[in-house]
Amino acid sequence: MSQDYTKYDAVELAGDAWFMQWVVEDDPEANQFWQDWLKAHPDRQSTVDEASRLVKAISFKETPAEENTIQRLWQNIDTLTEETPVITKPAKSGMIRWLGYVAAAASVALVLFFVFGRGATTVVAEYAEQRTILLPDDSEVKLNAGTTISFDEKKWEEERIVHLDGEAFFQVKKGQTFSVHTDRGTVEVLGTSFNVNTHDGRFDVACYTGQVQVASKELLDTSAILDPGDRLRLDRDQQQMQADTFDLQRAYWVSGSIEFESTALSDVFAEMERQFDVEIEVRESRILAESYTGFLVKGNLDSTLYAVCWPKQLKWNKETPRRILIEQQ
Repeated sequence: MSQDYTKYDAVELAGDAWFMQWVVEDDPEANQFWQDWLKAHPDRQSTVDEASRLVKAISFKETPAEENTIQRLWQNIDTLTEETPVITKPAKSGMIRWLGYVAAAASVALVLFFVFGRGATTVVAEYAEQRTILLPDDSEVKLNAGTTISFDEKKWEEERIVHLDGEAFFQVKKGQTFSVHTDRGTVEVLGTSFNVNTHDGRFDVACYTGQVQVASKELLDTSAILDPGDRLRLDRDQQQMQADTFDLQRAYWVSGSIEFESTALSDVFAEMERQFDVEIEVRESRILAESYTGFLVKGNLDSTLYAVCWPKQLKWNKETPRRILIEQQ
């Protein structure tokens, strides 16, 4: 590649065909190039992440859609363009950035149509955003912040398959088998409600109604059936399935409450980054291993910082509105 990608911003990068080939197709050659490029330019990771989210947010169709499909897509588009209050975003150059995104979206859609035109639909919930969409059979999916799902609407009547990266709560209409595919495992149901979380290397599945079957990609021939109140976690280190139960009446993120129970601060800070669209730097790595039981204060970063840091005798400093330094007192 002759381009100097170090000079590209997220919008310019999202409009580059070679970059899109990596994000959309996971092409081996493109994947190798961009992985090597990121190793050589780690400071550009945030730009690459932003450009990737922009590319994944563009959906297109190869053939004319039916009326109900058009209505559903408009609903998803309305949700995508709906203003979300994000108090941590800098106000400067907002209009310029928006216009750049519109131009990038048009060029990305055009290149995707001619290069990859396959009709897959991808939906993204950005950082500091939660979204609700309807699938072709009117099953409902709520996406937590920093989450991407994709599905093939043309093949939906043959196979109800959703690919998930992040966290989502599913309310599935009864019918043929409904499958959620992730990097670490698969969840299969007929009609039920359940939560799947793959953030930060997790594979956590919680069943709220009906039954779900969970299978691990890493532990071959290992699967389990979950009833309401059952939860299954694939351990990140020991590669073991861990089963427990939870209170079905307890609030969860879909109803606006994000709670933690003996959770490593590394995971807590990662969730804060997603929910508030900030970058958190922790000076001492040992802090990340400490556990935290508590909650995030929805829509209030300062209160959340106090709730998480004060019990651990940690201090925080906002170096910029979106960059936070945390260290021991």
